[in-house]
Amino acid sequence: EAKDMVRSAVNQKSQELGLALENVVDREGWNITTARVGNTLHTQEVSLETCAVVNIFTQSEFERFSGQQVDLAENQVLLFDPANTFPEEDTLHIDDKTYQIVPSDYVMPEASTLAQIYEMYYLVVRDETVVENILAPSGSDTFPIYSYDFDVAGGDPEDIAALREALGTVDFSGPGVEYEALLFEDSATSRQSFMELYGGLFFLGLFLGVLFLLGTALIIYYKQVSEGYDDARRFNIMQKVGMSHKEVKQSIHSQILLVFFLPLVMAVLHLAFAFPMLEKILLVMGLANTQLILLSTLGCVAVFALAYLIIYALTARTYYNIVETAA
Repeated sequence: EAKDMVRSAVNQKSQELGLALENVVDREGWNITTARVGNTLHTQEVSLETCAVVNIFTQSEFERFSGQQVDLAENQVLLFDPANTFPEEDTLHIDDKTYQIVPSDYVMPEASTLAQIYEMYYLVVRDETVVENILAPSGSDTFPIYSYDFDVAGGDPEDIAALREALGTVDFSGPGVEYEALLFEDSATSRQSFMELYGGLFFLGLFLGVLFLLGTALIIYYKQVSEGYDDARRFNIMQKVGMSHKEVKQSIHSQILLVFFLPLVMAVLHLAFAFPMLEKILLVMGLANTQLILLSTLGCVAVFALAYLIIYALTARTYYNIVETAA
């Protein structure tokens, strides 16, 4: 079978290169996208708001990769919920079918970043007949997906690239070997592709961000300066009737402070509400570190605030000099 050839090829090539493999996740199952409402999974009319990805394994396959023995009836399932998003229920409904959830202390290993984007569940059923009954209403392909995931000890990008290149020379065809598609993925190549694709976008975003920041700040600066010439006569009259230089400064600072920092405050509020969506967009791009995203966002806010503060100080000083000169 194709999966036996994959296992054999990976082990053979890694040994030839003197590489040790870690965290091997070797399993075959089915994948279906559903919509979860409570403890019910709908296989039709799936929306992004309720999207849940379900990986289905047969009892025999689960016993093979987990080493645990289970005895499921046709209406029983094992349900694994890594993110603890499924409600604490004893039953699971899939369309019009009801299954009894059998508890298990096994920890299902993760091998996909999709779990950080959508809800993801792992389902173990009795046999392929049950799988076909689950997949039938959605019209999903009943051809199983086999995956062999692993880490190369040490994580050296050169070792990873060498193993990928070696596997690329293997002929996975032969008598009785059938598969629809064969896909190789590795972190080294993915990282390089990521940098090539998003490095340019990062530069463009940085350039446009600085451009718009300076543009906005300068527009406000020159607008306040022009208003300073218009307000000079008014401040001159107020000083003649007893307004001190200190009070003039306070009035100027409070006026310019509002003009400068009200847009910044509104921008921060908008960013706070948009953060969950931005986080999901970045997750799709492969960035799953929420803490890093949050720190980067706060860093951008701090840089913008500092730039606004500098322009504010320059504007207030120029504005005050204009008023004092006219006085």
